[in-house]
Amino acid sequence: MSTGSLPAIFRLDEAVSAAVARHNAVWQARWERFLAMNPPPRWNPSLPVDAEWRMRYEICLPVAEYVGSLRRLARLVLPHPSWIPLALGTTIAHLAPRTGFPSLPDFWSYLPLEWWGRVTLTVAELPALLAALADPPQFGTAAGRYPNQLALLREQHWTEPVTVLDVGCGTGEGTGEVVALLREMGCQASGIGVTREPLEAWMGSTGCFPHRSSATPPTGVRFVVGEAEALPVIGPFAVVLCNGLIGGRFVQTEAAFRRILGEFARVLARGGIVLVGCRFHAGREAALAQFRQLAAATGWQVAGDCRDLVLGRLGGKV
Repeated sequence: MSTGSLPAIFRLDEAVSAAVARHNAVWQARWERFLAMNPPPRWNPSLPVDAEWRMRYEICLPVAEYVGSLRRLARLVLPHPSWIPLALGTTIAHLAPRTGFPSLPDFWSYLPLEWWGRVTLTVAELPALLAALADPPQFGTAAGRYPNQLALLREQHWTEPVTVLDVGCGTGEGTGEVVALLREMGCQASGIGVTREPLEAWMGSTGCFPHRSSATPPTGVRFVVGEAEALPVIGPFAVVLCNGLIGGRFVQTEAAFRRILGEFARVLARGGIVLVGCRFHAGREAALAQFRQLAAATGWQVAGDCRDLVLGRLGGKV
């Protein structure tokens, strides 16, 4: 997307240009020092990020300082500090959660391949970079990821309007897919997508994606910003989706699981179903199993495996 077609939410003025120039001067010098100290071969995306690679990069290119520099740019560009992507948070251990010692390669792993190995950028690239950080490829919410859920929904017999809540909706492709399916079945269906990232909510609502091809916003879906553990909605919802969130980097503790299950119970319509899917959290099986066991122990009917759960309450069929 060219800067000329970008909406006004992105501020790209002379102050931003000056700040980008300062960022580039600092990090280009550090990058050249890194290259001088680390002759080939160097790390590339086909290699795991191990302790040795982290140490090499941290000596010249400390990731906390780099993320801090991007955070300052984001504050200038975005409408409000709350819009800054979570990946640029002041606590960056989530970039390498298993070690707690992230590095610049860990940060690059959030981004599309064209950003890997880069420390400088242009003013025109800032919206795409920030959008990609809010909507990382590894957390993708593209349609078609959960065919078992679609098959289950096709088997239901809806006699009243169906409301859908998608918790952790990302940019909403999956939300729109479910609402569209229900409408194709003859239901009066609408949906709400909830995400922690204001940029994701904006992208889902507008269909504007600075980091990839834009699209038509899903019909019958609106997006709000909020937390899964304190949902900003009242309900009731006949269908609650929660895909790719449970067992992920931000939701792994029993306390978080209990709060989320409590929120599901609060907003779920009588006879409604909760569909919990996970397709992209390798190594999270123990957390997923714990969530399943906790749901069963707290009054939920549970069907399916840890990566395709179906939960029901209050007489609902599972």
